Amino acid sequence: MASEGLHCQGCGKPLEGRDRFEGKCPACREAEILGRALPAEAPGVPEQAAGAGGGAPPAARFPAPARLALLGGAVLLGAVVGALLLWPRKGVEGPPAQNRVVPPEPGAAPGPREPAPGPAPPARKAVSRDLRAALQQETLELLRLLARGSHERVIDNYVQADEVDFGRAERALDDIVQGSAAKGFAEWAARLIRLREARVAEDLRRAGDADPGFTAALLGYLAREPAASDAGLRAEDRARNVLRWHLASLFDGLDVGAAEVRDMAETAPGCFEVALDCRGERRAAWLRAEPTRLCWCKLPVGWVVKVGLADRLERVRDVLKRPLAAERPAAP
Repeated sequence: MASEGLHCQGCGKPLEGRDRFEGKCPACREAEILGRALPAEAPGVPEQAAGAGGGAPPAARFPAPARLALLGGAVLLGAVVGALLLWPRKGVEGPPAQNRVVPPEPGAAPGPREPAPGPAPPARKAVSRDLRAALQQETLELLRLLARGSHERVIDNYVQADEVDFGRAERALDDIVQGSAAKGFAEWAARLIRLREARVAEDLRRAGDADPGFTAALLGYLAREPAASDAGLRAEDRARNVLRWHLASLFDGLDVGAAEVRDMAETAPGCFEVALDCRGERRAAWLRAEPTRLCWCKLPVGWVVKVGLADRLERVRDVLKRPLAAERPAAP
């Protein structure tokens, strides 16, 4: 049924159903979208529409091809304007940097990364009451022996019992006196005899020695004491002589008889550090920067004290094995 006189604006056919809201019949809408010729208009319809609206109907004013051309021009103009608005202009800032996401260029090498953190130092643990009492007793006994100058007793009871570190000290000294580092030892010892220890320590520092003060002091002791540098000595005797010298250097100038235990902590399973309060100052300048402490380890043979001499001797051996031709200073 026709809908109260509503006709298609294109062809004039009566409109029914939903076509009333569209204003055109399906055939005219399809022809307008696809650009086809409109269906033949019913006679008299344009005139009726003109009379009703006061002028020619839209279909008569703008034929389908003209309307499509106008629509296409509007779309093209919108695209051009949008492109101009989006085109980056020199000197005009874009959106804030934190809102822009710039993808990496294809094949671009990744930037430098932050170094991965190294392993954390071992956590220090509190010492149990029983271990604290045992450490207190061993520490006081060691301090009494040092205060009396009983270095032989200290070596017998607390140092030589550590077979691993004592064996390392023996082997390193053998390498220095008569082994792979003997040539370097002879050259540096001869230089030390001609020059002061401070001058030799400076030369060692330039040669890459990380602890030149200790190396120069050890060279001076070995050069002055045949009992420590004689190649015919037993390795055990040589190591004990050097240990005695090292212990005297560590505590010479400190009032160990009046020292007090300040703190205790477990630094590793079976290893403990005891910090000391000592009046005085070490006479050995190359040891003054070191904290006053005792490092204990509980071994099957009992409590042993770690004096760090084996590590130092191995480092000295490695320094003396380096060639010296380019490092020998001119005679003063």
